Amino acid sequence: MQLLRDIRGYSFHQACEVLEITSPYNGNGIPVPALPRVPRQPPVPGKDCLVLRAIYPRARLALKHPRASAYLAARGIPFDLADELGVAYIPPFDAAESEEQRAIAAWTDRLIFPLSSPAGQGFTGRSLLYWTPGMDEYEHKQLLDEYKVPRYKTTYPAGYFHAEVLLECEHVTFVEGPADACALLAGGIDDALATCGTSLDPAVIPVRICDATLAYDGDEEGRRAARDVRRVLRRAGISTSIITPPADDMGKDWSERYRLHGAAGLALLLLRQQEQSQAEVSLPESEASAEAPTACSVCGCVPVWDQGYCLAHWQERESASEQVPFTSAEHFEGVVATIAASLRASTGATWVVEIVPKNYTHNDSIVLDSPARKD
Repeated sequence: MQLLRDIRGYSFHQACEVLEITSPYNGNGIPVPALPRVPRQPPVPGKDCLVLRAIYPRARLALKHPRASAYLAARGIPFDLADELGVAYIPPFDAAESEEQRAIAAWTDRLIFPLSSPAGQGFTGRSLLYWTPGMDEYEHKQLLDEYKVPRYKTTYPAGYFHAEVLLECEHVTFVEGPADACALLAGGIDDALATCGTSLDPAVIPVRICDATLAYDGDEEGRRAARDVRRVLRRAGISTSIITPPADDMGKDWSERYRLHGAAGLALLLLRQQEQSQAEVSLPESEASAEAPTACSVCGCVPVWDQGYCLAHWQERESASEQVPFTSAEHFEGVVATIAASLRASTGATWVVEIVPKNYTHNDSIVLDSPARKD
């Protein structure tokens, strides 16, 4: 809106017409009364999700089914670990006799992985249809594709697998699917979290998490998912490292590498975890003992906003350097990440930084409004 008015000289009404939005003013400049906002209703879970929530305790007991146990062993996932993570199984049945069975007919012969999200518990199911002992995951995938059976089926709401790491860890290793998360957990990487195709919501990430590793597959789908998650994390002030399976003969993804070679197949991720642990315990003594200022160094008021200044004096101090020329999209994202990281570290609060174009100059520089805090 403001961009069109600044560059093209459009009036407010002309800009509204170009953007095909309704102006809140009538032709005389008098505000039009706004319609009352309808309260946003919480998402209603799908019928299959409600049924799965009801039968989930029984499905967990069915994980001991010989077929489910054999599949876990073939993927190199210890049964005790899967049971601890809440993995369940729904055995196949001949005919759906009850309404409950009809609702979950498409979920039979699947390993069920519990998912967590602000909208409540959800599930994703990995199909075991057509799998036989001795068949690896790629042969099984070809059969599922041939018969047009989706490998994974997810409820609404969806969510993240092993999301409790957000409450316990200061570093998170993000992976694509629950099988990858199980492989990493079995290999000793305790902070693994599977996004399971769900868009990452920065609001669910606690302030104390400042670093993350993106351990996605090296194919196009994995690279795209890693870029999307990295963009979200950078804008939240979280630094990221992308580690994909190396191009060797040890396996195409982390799950296969662990199945074939155990912890040796996860060597790059284990090395990253070791470096992260050493960085956390080797904080310089001067930095560890430094005390944050408790009052503004100019006027003495509290609370301190950043670098020993209250908000008013911080804005005054920074106003001279608000002209930021962006040379690329990566440069723009870097500036946003720097702002978010600074605010996150100095205030101990969760921030979402929104960059609002205020004025465009001929050299493609943008004058930024001072960041506004959102709790």
